Amino acid sequence: MKFLNICLLFFVLLNTAYTDETEDWRLVDKKIVYSSDNSNYINLSANSQWVKIGSMNEPFVEDFPPPAEGYVRKWRIFSKYSDSDPSIKTSFQIKFMTSTFKRPTFTFTRPLGFNGDLEGFSDWFQFEDGSKSRIYDGDAAIYARIISPPTTINKGKIYRIELQAWDKLSEEAKIKSASGRALPSVDISNKLKSDNAIKTVEQANDFALQVMATIFNKDEKEFTELISDKCYSLEYGTVYYKDNFPLYENLKEITKDTYITMASYKDNYKPQLISYDEYIELFPHWIDKNREWRPSKNDFLFLGNMMKKSGERVLKTQMAVFMIGFDNGKWQIKAIPE
Repeated sequence: MKFLNICLLFFVLLNTAYTDETEDWRLVDKKIVYSSDNSNYINLSANSQWVKIGSMNEPFVEDFPPPAEGYVRKWRIFSKYSDSDPSIKTSFQIKFMTSTFKRPTFTFTRPLGFNGDLEGFSDWFQFEDGSKSRIYDGDAAIYARIISPPTTINKGKIYRIELQAWDKLSEEAKIKSASGRALPSVDISNKLKSDNAIKTVEQANDFALQVMATIFNKDEKEFTELISDKCYSLEYGTVYYKDNFPLYENLKEITKDTYITMASYKDNYKPQLISYDEYIELFPHWIDKNREWRPSKNDFLFLGNMMKKSGERVLKTQMAVFMIGFDNGKWQIKAIPE
């Protein structure tokens, strides 16, 4: 009887959490990202690198109807999974590696003490304000991993990954519908923050391309003006002063014996801006408290050497990588590879 009561309590708690989370949201559609039988699953080892599952064309657009007028959309993953040690806290993650700084990542945590195969929902992800125009419409590679406490040995399996789209009438549309006219949203501060974030990314991208243009033009004077007075090593966090700056000679190697215009560069490369959360996930030692310099949450890592599938390698080196940030009223190069 005690066991039955515990099971009922767990069911009530689970059902309550599900009801609260999905209140006013409706499931629009879903599609399979990965599915297998019990003998052909994705094998994962805890605390190791991401495992690539595959690639998809327009995963957030293809086969999904767009949100209706006045509705916003968010996403989550439904998955079937298991791991080898139910006695420790374990989380599974699914990540969509896009061609933008956004990397939709879904996390679902295995209930402690539960053994065997489980089914469950991830947390939610929303592209900015959730409107149709903000939904990522490009291709993506899909990765998975399992996270357990450090030093533990744990193996995970994923049998099924299902991407779900959920829609809800926006608060602004509710107000307009109730009053017959549009009123200022009570959440206008968040909208302004979102708009400012979009502008910040656009400005950062424009600045990074400006840096590349000075390299193509071999304009050492302008390039030097774009560097912070203190520029640091990405690897070690140590400082370079402008009068002892080693990078420009290396960067000139990018176009050695080659004439490159910005147009030809864009024809062959698809540069990327990586946000703080993403590059810290890849390089957690960059925020080690013992480092002389650590990137701020508003700094972007620019990867200028990312080739298009159909592109030709016109850059002569891999040095088109640097950290940029907005300090003292202007954008600057803040860190470079060693």
